[in-house]
Amino acid sequence: MSTVGSKDIDFAGMAEYFIKSERTLRRWATEKESKFAIMLEEYQKHVTAKEDKKDANSTIVVTLSFKGGVGKSTISDALGFYLDDTIVLNSDLGQPASKINACPTVDYADVMNEKTIIELIEELSQEYRYIIVDTPGELNSDVLEVLKITNKLIIPMTIGARAIEATTSTLMTFFGDGSDLEGKYDVYFFFNNCTDRQKRAEAIDDFKKAYSSFQPKKGLELRAKLGAFDSSKAISTAENTGKSIFQLDRENRSAYKTVTKKLTSLCAQIEEHLGLN
Repeated sequence: MSTVGSKDIDFAGMAEYFIKSERTLRRWATEKESKFAIMLEEYQKHVTAKEDKKDANSTIVVTLSFKGGVGKSTISDALGFYLDDTIVLNSDLGQPASKINACPTVDYADVMNEKTIIELIEELSQEYRYIIVDTPGELNSDVLEVLKITNKLIIPMTIGARAIEATTSTLMTFFGDGSDLEGKYDVYFFFNNCTDRQKRAEAIDDFKKAYSSFQPKKGLELRAKLGAFDSSKAISTAENTGKSIFQLDRENRSAYKTVTKKLTSLCAQIEEHLGLN
């Protein structure tokens, strides 16, 4: 019978998911084999790394569009659910989300009389690694202030001339001539609700033409990527019931599995493009 040496065991991986208390692990390291001492050492490294990560500056991601109903809130909740140590900051004063989202969420409307949105972000950054700011479909000073402290954006669209026009208008407002912003921005565009392949192909061509004619203000640079998300009936089910997609498992298991698989793929692409690591 072959044996496995201590060098062949992934102690770091075991330590990360270790379910025993640290006190028990310490006792085992003292009383039992040396492998538990190795595991204790790796466990302590993992705890230290986790604390160091919390002390680091939070990463802020903004969902942006002047058009409502394109999927800003859906992708905010989905990405927040996908990433660890994340909170959604809903800055749409007229549309509460904290009781709907599966991801931890704070509605700015609940605290706006006590602190500015930047003060709130600074406070949340002490607790969370990622802060996803879900914005209203309009220009306001809060959105501008947030865009000055982050360079990671998600801009969803639906298929249709109006949605593409709204996206172009969003780009012109925030990044065109007269913009107060500067520097490089990572932007992930994606088409939402695009099950018709022919219409999706046409919309992609239309958007590429519109985007190629857009010229950002001098001193601004956009690093853009375009994706797509095929919606399913789980989306409409969530909207009709006023719940998060991730709360539909028992009510519509088949639709839930389909849409979460697609959302996970979309979030992975966003994570890679925006450098969320």
